[in-house]
Amino acid sequence: MAVIRREGFWLLRRAVFWVQKWCVRLLYRSSNQYGGASLQNRDLCEFMATGPLVPSGLRIASRNNLLFFARRIEHLFGGTSMVRVNFAVPNGFVLFNPSIHRHGNRMLVCVRAADFRLDVYQTMQYADARRRIVNHSFLAEVDDDLRLKSISEIPTPWFEPEDAASLGFEDARLFTLRGELHLMANSRNRTKTCSIFTARIAGTDAAPVLENVRAHPYSAPKRDEKNWMPVDAAAEMRAVYFPCPTIIIDCDTEIARHDPPLALEQLRGGSQLVAWQGGFLALVHEYAHAALRRHYLHRFAAFDSDLRMIALTEAFVFFGHPVEFAAGLCWHTDNKRLVASFGVNEEEAWLVTLDAASVSARLRRLPEMGPAQQPAAPPT
Repeated sequence: MAVIRREGFWLLRRAVFWVQKWCVRLLYRSSNQYGGASLQNRDLCEFMATGPLVPSGLRIASRNNLLFFARRIEHLFGGTSMVRVNFAVPNGFVLFNPSIHRHGNRMLVCVRAADFRLDVYQTMQYADARRRIVNHSFLAEVDDDLRLKSISEIPTPWFEPEDAASLGFEDARLFTLRGELHLMANSRNRTKTCSIFTARIAGTDAAPVLENVRAHPYSAPKRDEKNWMPVDAAAEMRAVYFPCPTIIIDCDTEIARHDPPLALEQLRGGSQLVAWQGGFLALVHEYAHAALRRHYLHRFAAFDSDLRMIALTEAFVFFGHPVEFAAGLCWHTDNKRLVASFGVNEEEAWLVTLDAASVSARLRRLPEMGPAQQPAAPPT
Protein backbone atom coordinates (compact mmCIF):
# COMPACT_ATOMS: atom_id res chain seq x y z
CA MET A 1 0.00 0.00 0.00
CA ALA A 2 2.87 2.36 0.82
CA VAL A 3 4.42 1.60 -2.56
CA ILE A 4 1.17 2.46 -4.34
CA ARG A 5 0.89 5.77 -2.46
CA ARG A 6 4.52 6.62 -3.27
CA GLU A 7 4.06 5.79 -6.98
CA GLY A 8 0.84 7.77 -7.07
CA PHE A 9 2.54 10.79 -5.51
CA TRP A 10 5.35 10.53 -8.08
CA LEU A 11 2.84 10.38 -10.96
CA LEU A 12 0.98 13.39 -9.56
CA ARG A 13 4.23 15.38 -9.36
CA ARG A 14 5.06 14.47 -12.97
CA ALA A 15 1.58 15.46 -14.11
CA VAL A 16 1.81 18.85 -12.37
CA PHE A 17 5.27 19.40 -13.86
CA TRP A 18 4.07 18.72 -17.42
CA VAL A 19 0.99 20.94 -16.99
CA GLN A 20 3.26 23.75 -15.77
CA LYS A 21 5.69 23.16 -18.61
CA TRP A 22 3.09 23.33 -21.37
CA CYS A 23 1.32 26.31 -19.81
CA VAL A 24 4.61 28.17 -19.80
CA ARG A 25 5.32 27.06 -23.36
CA LEU A 26 1.95 28.30 -24.62
CA LEU A 27 2.50 31.58 -22.77
CA TYR A 28 5.92 32.18 -24.29
CA ARG A 29 5.87 30.83 -27.81
CA SER A 30 4.89 33.45 -30.37
CA SER A 31 6.43 31.68 -33.35
CA ASN A 32 6.83 28.08 -34.48
CA GLN A 33 10.37 28.83 -35.65
CA TYR A 34 13.36 28.23 -33.41
CA GLY A 35 14.55 31.54 -32.02
CA GLY A 36 11.64 33.42 -33.55
CA ALA A 37 10.03 34.56 -30.32
CA SER A 38 9.67 38.21 -29.50
CA LEU A 39 12.07 40.11 -27.28
CA GLN A 40 9.30 40.68 -24.74
CA ASN A 41 8.56 36.96 -24.43
CA ARG A 42 12.28 36.13 -24.21
CA ASP A 43 12.73 38.56 -21.33
CA LEU A 44 9.69 37.09 -19.61
CA CYS A 45 11.14 33.60 -19.98
CA GLU A 46 14.46 34.79 -18.51
CA PHE A 47 12.61 36.36 -15.60
CA MET A 48 10.59 33.20 -14.93
CA ALA A 49 13.73 31.03 -15.21
CA THR A 50 15.76 33.02 -12.67
CA GLY A 51 13.20 34.72 -10.40
CA PRO A 52 13.83 33.73 -6.76
CA LEU A 53 10.11 34.06 -5.93
CA VAL A 54 8.94 31.96 -8.91
CA PRO A 55 7.79 28.44 -7.84
CA SER A 56 10.48 25.86 -8.58
CA GLY A 57 8.28 23.91 -11.01
CA LEU A 58 7.69 27.00 -13.14
CA ARG A 59 11.39 27.90 -12.98
CA ILE A 60 12.36 24.45 -14.28
CA ALA A 61 9.78 24.64 -17.07
CA SER A 62 10.96 28.13 -18.01
CA ARG A 63 14.59 27.00 -18.10
CA ASN A 64 13.66 24.26 -20.54
CA ASN A 65 11.85 26.84 -22.65
CA LEU A 66 14.95 29.02 -22.83
CA LEU A 67 16.03 26.70 -25.63
CA PHE A 68 13.31 28.20 -27.88
CA PHE A 69 14.64 31.73 -27.30
CA ALA A 70 18.41 31.17 -27.28
CA ARG A 71 20.13 32.91 -30.18
CA ARG A 72 23.29 31.79 -31.91
CA ILE A 73 26.44 33.51 -30.76
CA GLU A 74 26.97 35.45 -34.00
CA HIS A 75 23.46 36.93 -33.72
CA LEU A 76 24.15 38.15 -30.19
CA PHE A 77 27.75 39.40 -30.28
CA GLY A 78 29.68 41.32 -32.91
CA GLY A 79 32.83 40.37 -34.78
CA THR A 80 32.40 36.60 -34.41
CA SER A 81 34.61 34.28 -36.41
CA MET A 82 34.86 30.52 -35.93
CA VAL A 83 37.76 28.17 -36.65
CA ARG A 84 37.75 24.41 -36.15
CA VAL A 85 40.72 22.85 -34.35
CA ASN A 86 41.65 19.65 -36.14
CA PHE A 87 44.82 17.58 -36.36
CA ALA A 88 45.84 13.93 -36.51
CA VAL A 89 45.15 11.83 -33.39
CA PRO A 90 45.42 8.08 -32.71
CA ASN A 91 42.98 5.90 -34.63
CA GLY A 92 39.56 5.74 -32.98
CA PHE A 93 40.02 9.02 -31.05
CA VAL A 94 38.34 12.37 -31.68
CA LEU A 95 39.18 15.92 -30.54
CA PHE A 96 36.76 17.99 -28.44
CA ASN A 97 36.39 20.36 -25.46
CA PRO A 98 39.43 22.59 -26.09
CA SER A 99 40.63 25.14 -23.53
CA ILE A 100 42.11 28.36 -24.99
CA HIS A 101 44.46 30.43 -22.82
CA ARG A 102 46.54 33.59 -23.19
CA HIS A 103 49.98 32.99 -21.66
CA GLY A 104 51.98 36.18 -22.04
CA ASN A 105 51.72 37.09 -25.73
CA ARG A 106 50.96 33.52 -26.83
CA MET A 107 47.59 31.83 -27.31
CA LEU A 108 47.73 28.19 -26.26
CA VAL A 109 45.04 25.51 -26.52
CA CYS A 110 44.75 22.28 -24.56
CA VAL A 111 42.62 19.82 -26.55
CA ARG A 112 41.16 16.57 -25.26
CA ALA A 113 41.06 13.42 -27.40
CA ALA A 114 38.98 10.42 -26.28
CA ASP A 115 37.85 7.08 -27.68
CA PHE A 116 34.09 7.11 -26.93
CA ARG A 117 31.12 8.35 -28.95
CA LEU A 118 27.66 9.64 -28.09
CA ASP A 119 24.66 8.06 -29.79
CA VAL A 120 21.53 9.97 -30.72
CA TYR A 121 20.21 9.54 -27.16
CA GLN A 122 23.47 10.91 -25.69
CA THR A 123 24.45 7.50 -24.33
CA MET A 124 28.17 6.76 -24.29
CA GLN A 125 29.37 4.06 -26.69
CA TYR A 126 32.65 2.70 -25.35
CA ALA A 127 35.56 1.37 -27.39
CA ASP A 128 37.14 -0.20 -24.30
CA ALA A 129 35.77 -3.64 -23.31
CA ARG A 130 35.89 -2.61 -19.64
CA ARG A 131 33.65 0.40 -20.40
CA ARG A 132 36.37 2.91 -19.60
CA ILE A 133 37.22 6.12 -21.43
CA VAL A 134 40.79 6.58 -22.59
CA ASN A 135 41.94 10.20 -22.87
CA HIS A 136 44.90 12.03 -24.38
CA SER A 137 45.70 15.72 -23.91
CA PHE A 138 47.40 17.85 -26.56
CA LEU A 139 48.96 21.30 -26.25
CA ALA A 140 48.77 23.52 -29.33
CA GLU A 141 49.67 27.12 -30.11
CA VAL A 142 47.62 29.25 -32.49
CA ASP A 143 48.48 32.49 -34.27
CA ASP A 144 46.45 35.71 -34.41
CA ASP A 145 44.15 34.13 -37.01
CA LEU A 146 43.69 31.05 -34.80
CA ARG A 147 45.68 28.86 -37.18
CA LEU A 148 47.73 26.06 -35.64
CA LYS A 149 51.43 26.83 -35.21
CA SER A 150 52.55 23.82 -33.17
CA ILE A 151 51.09 20.66 -31.62
CA SER A 152 52.49 18.26 -29.03
CA GLU A 153 51.02 15.67 -26.69
CA ILE A 154 51.16 16.25 -22.95
CA PRO A 155 52.33 13.02 -21.28
CA THR A 156 49.60 12.57 -18.71
CA PRO A 157 49.92 10.39 -15.59
CA TRP A 158 47.68 7.33 -15.91
CA PHE A 159 45.77 6.65 -12.72
CA GLU A 160 44.30 3.17 -12.91
CA PRO A 161 42.45 2.24 -9.73
CA GLU A 162 40.09 -0.71 -9.99
CA ASP A 163 37.06 1.58 -10.10
CA ALA A 164 38.48 3.95 -12.74
CA ALA A 165 35.90 5.03 -15.33
CA SER A 166 38.31 7.30 -17.19
CA LEU A 167 42.03 6.97 -17.88
CA GLY A 168 44.05 10.13 -18.30
CA PHE A 169 42.80 13.66 -17.75
CA GLU A 170 39.39 14.96 -18.84
CA ASP A 171 38.67 18.54 -19.98
CA ALA A 172 41.90 20.17 -18.82
CA ARG A 173 41.74 23.95 -18.42
CA LEU A 174 44.86 26.05 -18.88
CA PHE A 175 45.68 28.94 -16.55
CA THR A 176 48.63 30.98 -15.34
CA LEU A 177 49.68 30.85 -11.69
CA ARG A 178 52.50 33.06 -10.45
CA GLY A 179 53.62 33.56 -14.05
CA GLU A 180 53.85 29.83 -14.86
CA LEU A 181 51.61 27.74 -17.11
CA HIS A 182 49.34 25.26 -15.29
CA LEU A 183 46.41 22.99 -16.03
CA MET A 184 43.42 21.86 -14.00
CA ALA A 185 41.69 18.63 -15.01
CA ASN A 186 39.57 15.83 -13.61
CA SER A 187 39.46 12.05 -13.51
CA ARG A 188 36.38 9.95 -12.65
CA ASN A 189 35.64 6.61 -11.01
CA ARG A 190 32.73 4.22 -11.60
CA THR A 191 30.45 6.13 -9.25
CA LYS A 192 31.15 9.30 -11.30
CA THR A 193 32.91 10.86 -8.33
CA CYS A 194 35.54 13.25 -9.62
CA SER A 195 39.11 13.83 -8.54
CA ILE A 196 40.54 17.20 -9.57
CA PHE A 197 44.23 17.50 -10.42
CA THR A 198 46.46 20.49 -11.00
CA ALA A 199 49.94 20.47 -12.52
CA ARG A 200 52.56 22.85 -13.84
CA ILE A 201 53.39 22.50 -17.53
CA ALA A 202 57.16 22.60 -17.98
CA GLY A 203 59.57 21.39 -20.66
CA THR A 204 59.61 22.69 -24.23
CA ASP A 205 56.91 23.31 -26.82
CA ALA A 206 57.93 20.11 -28.60
CA ALA A 207 58.13 18.07 -25.39
CA PRO A 208 55.95 19.44 -22.58
CA VAL A 209 56.04 17.67 -19.22
CA LEU A 210 53.84 17.87 -16.14
CA GLU A 211 55.41 18.72 -12.81
CA ASN A 212 53.96 19.01 -9.30
CA VAL A 213 50.95 16.90 -10.22
CA ARG A 214 48.60 17.10 -7.27
CA ALA A 215 45.13 15.80 -6.44
CA HIS A 216 42.75 18.14 -4.62
CA PRO A 217 40.28 16.62 -2.17
CA TYR A 218 37.74 19.43 -1.85
CA SER A 219 34.09 18.53 -2.49
CA ALA A 220 31.06 20.45 -1.25
CA PRO A 221 28.47 18.40 0.66
CA LYS A 222 26.00 16.68 -1.69
CA ARG A 223 27.57 18.36 -4.74
CA ASP A 224 30.43 16.68 -6.54
CA GLU A 225 31.60 19.03 -9.30
CA LYS A 226 34.11 18.36 -12.07
CA ASN A 227 33.98 21.71 -13.85
CA TRP A 228 36.12 23.83 -11.54
CA MET A 229 36.93 27.28 -12.94
CA PRO A 230 40.51 28.41 -12.16
CA VAL A 231 41.21 32.11 -11.69
CA ASP A 232 43.79 33.10 -14.29
CA ALA A 233 46.93 35.14 -13.49
CA ALA A 234 46.39 34.86 -9.74
CA ALA A 235 49.14 35.11 -7.13
CA GLU A 236 47.64 32.18 -5.21
CA MET A 237 45.61 29.16 -6.29
CA ARG A 238 41.96 30.16 -6.58
CA ALA A 239 39.02 28.54 -8.33
CA VAL A 240 35.25 28.84 -8.49
CA TYR A 241 33.93 25.43 -7.49
CA PHE A 242 30.31 26.24 -8.34
CA PRO A 243 28.70 29.40 -9.78
CA CYS A 244 25.56 29.61 -7.61
CA PRO A 245 26.04 29.75 -4.75
CA THR A 246 29.44 31.01 -5.82
CA ILE A 247 31.85 28.80 -3.88
CA ILE A 248 35.47 30.03 -3.96
CA ILE A 249 38.18 27.55 -3.01
CA ASP A 250 41.96 27.29 -2.94
CA CYS A 251 41.39 23.76 -4.30
CA ASP A 252 41.73 22.24 -0.83
CA THR A 253 39.39 24.28 1.38
CA GLU A 254 36.50 26.69 0.93
CA ILE A 255 37.52 30.34 1.21
CA ALA A 256 34.25 32.17 0.64
CA ARG A 257 30.68 31.69 -0.52
CA HIS A 258 28.39 34.27 -2.12
CA ASP A 259 24.69 34.01 -2.98
CA PRO A 260 23.66 35.93 -6.13
CA PRO A 261 20.31 37.74 -5.85
CA LEU A 262 18.71 35.56 -8.55
CA ALA A 263 17.87 31.84 -8.61
CA LEU A 264 20.82 30.65 -10.70
CA GLU A 265 21.37 27.17 -9.31
CA GLN A 266 21.14 25.76 -12.84
CA LEU A 267 24.49 27.30 -13.81
CA ARG A 268 27.56 25.07 -14.05
CA GLY A 269 31.25 25.75 -14.51
CA GLY A 270 32.85 26.37 -17.87
CA SER A 271 35.93 28.43 -18.65
CA GLN A 272 38.68 30.03 -16.60
CA LEU A 273 38.06 33.45 -15.04
CA VAL A 274 39.99 36.13 -16.97
CA ALA A 275 40.67 39.80 -16.19
CA TRP A 276 37.70 42.12 -16.84
CA GLN A 277 37.57 45.73 -15.55
CA GLY A 278 38.82 45.23 -12.05
CA GLY A 279 37.11 41.85 -11.84
CA PHE A 280 36.73 38.72 -13.93
CA LEU A 281 34.78 37.28 -16.85
CA ALA A 282 33.95 33.63 -17.55
CA LEU A 283 31.71 31.39 -19.62
CA VAL A 284 29.21 29.25 -17.69
CA HIS A 285 26.75 26.68 -18.99
CA GLU A 286 23.30 25.30 -18.23
CA TYR A 287 21.08 22.85 -20.04
CA ALA A 288 17.48 22.45 -21.16
CA HIS A 289 15.60 19.20 -21.79
CA ALA A 290 13.90 18.68 -25.15
CA ALA A 291 13.06 15.51 -27.09
CA LEU A 292 14.53 13.32 -24.33
CA ARG A 293 17.95 14.97 -24.70
CA ARG A 294 19.99 17.61 -22.96
CA HIS A 295 20.63 20.81 -24.90
CA TYR A 296 23.47 22.96 -23.59
CA LEU A 297 23.21 26.75 -23.33
CA HIS A 298 25.92 29.22 -22.33
CA ARG A 299 26.19 32.68 -20.79
CA PHE A 300 28.99 35.11 -20.07
CA ALA A 301 29.21 35.83 -16.34
CA ALA A 302 31.04 38.80 -14.80
CA PHE A 303 32.49 38.71 -11.28
CA ASP A 304 33.87 41.49 -9.10
CA SER A 305 37.31 41.41 -7.48
CA ASP A 306 35.90 39.37 -4.57
CA LEU A 307 34.50 36.82 -7.04
CA ARG A 308 30.88 37.82 -6.50
CA MET A 309 28.79 37.26 -9.61
CA ILE A 310 27.51 40.66 -10.70
CA ALA A 311 26.32 40.36 -14.31
CA LEU A 312 25.11 37.83 -16.90
CA THR A 313 24.28 37.78 -20.56
CA GLU A 314 21.20 36.02 -21.87
CA ALA A 315 21.55 32.34 -22.71
CA PHE A 316 22.94 31.53 -26.18
CA VAL A 317 24.16 28.63 -28.31
CA PHE A 318 27.20 28.32 -30.55
CA PHE A 319 25.73 26.29 -33.43
CA GLY A 320 22.59 24.91 -31.84
CA HIS A 321 23.75 21.28 -31.52
CA PRO A 322 22.51 19.48 -28.40
CA VAL A 323 25.93 19.06 -26.76
CA GLU A 324 28.10 22.19 -26.83
CA PHE A 325 30.56 22.74 -24.01
CA ALA A 326 32.88 25.72 -23.48
CA ALA A 327 36.03 25.12 -21.42
CA GLY A 328 38.21 28.09 -22.36
CA LEU A 329 38.23 31.89 -22.59
CA CYS A 330 41.02 34.42 -23.06
CA TRP A 331 41.87 37.81 -24.51
CA HIS A 332 43.08 37.88 -28.09
CA THR A 333 46.59 39.27 -28.56
CA ASP A 334 45.04 42.47 -30.01
CA ASN A 335 43.46 43.13 -26.57
CA LYS A 336 40.18 44.08 -28.26
CA ARG A 337 38.63 40.70 -28.84
CA LEU A 338 37.88 37.67 -26.73
CA VAL A 339 38.56 34.09 -27.82
CA ALA A 340 36.38 31.26 -26.54
CA SER A 341 36.86 27.53 -27.09
CA PHE A 342 34.16 24.87 -27.12
CA GLY A 343 33.41 21.28 -28.10
CA VAL A 344 30.48 20.03 -30.18
CA ASN A 345 28.76 16.68 -29.57
CA GLU A 346 31.93 15.28 -27.97
CA GLU A 347 33.53 14.98 -31.42
CA GLU A 348 34.61 18.44 -32.60
CA ALA A 349 36.80 21.25 -31.21
CA TRP A 350 36.21 24.91 -32.13
CA LEU A 351 37.52 28.40 -31.41
CA VAL A 352 35.51 31.61 -31.79
CA THR A 353 36.54 35.26 -31.59
CA LEU A 354 34.12 38.04 -30.64
CA ASP A 355 34.32 41.74 -29.84
CA ALA A 356 34.74 42.44 -26.13
CA ALA A 357 32.64 45.60 -26.47
CA SER A 358 29.66 43.58 -27.72
CA VAL A 359 29.94 41.23 -24.73
CA SER A 360 29.96 44.26 -22.42
CA ALA A 361 26.84 45.62 -24.10
CA ARG A 362 24.99 42.35 -23.54
CA LEU A 363 25.92 41.93 -19.88
CA ARG A 364 22.99 42.65 -17.59
CA ARG A 365 23.81 43.57 -14.04
CA LEU A 366 22.12 41.39 -11.47
CA PRO A 367 19.48 43.21 -9.37
CA GLU A 368 20.75 46.14 -7.31
CA MET A 369 24.16 45.97 -8.95
CA GLY A 370 24.12 49.05 -11.20
CA PRO A 371 25.11 49.39 -14.90
CA ALA A 372 27.06 46.87 -16.98
CA GLN A 373 30.84 46.75 -16.80
CA GLN A 374 33.11 48.04 -19.53
CA PRO A 375 35.79 45.77 -21.00
CA ALA A 376 39.42 46.15 -20.12
CA ALA A 377 42.50 44.58 -21.64
CA PRO A 378 44.48 42.25 -19.40
CA PRO A 379 47.40 43.78 -17.51
CA THR A 380 50.64 43.77 -19.46
